[in-house]
Amino acid sequence: MKLIGSRKEMIIKDRLIKNEGSILKNEKINCLLKNRFSNIISVYCLEHVLEEDYDLYTLLVNKDSIVEFELSRFNGEFKDINISSLDLYSKKIKDKKLRLKLLVAVNLPK
Repeated sequence: MKLIGSRKEMIIKDRLIKNEGSILKNEKINCLLKNRFSNIISVYCLEHVLEEDYDLYTLLVNKDSIVEFELSRFNGEFKDINISSLDLYSKKIKDKKLRLKLLVAVNLPK
């Protein structure tokens, strides 16, 4: 898959940039990331799924690591934290929309 500068890509880019600030403003998520990464350059939210009791997140950190976790809506606790390499994660993605979002995020300037 290759970027072509489409309108869809521009919309994804704008959303990724806009949401980066809100992810880093979340104290719980910010603390989790700082505990796992010594230097945070960028954080892009690839997926945020709202469930009844918790939120599921998939974040691209520093354009080389994927962090997946559940965050409880009741007590703010993390569950099922998984950190993997960008390469490993990109191989397991089947969804075309998510692949495009990942490609756009990786190609954003720092």
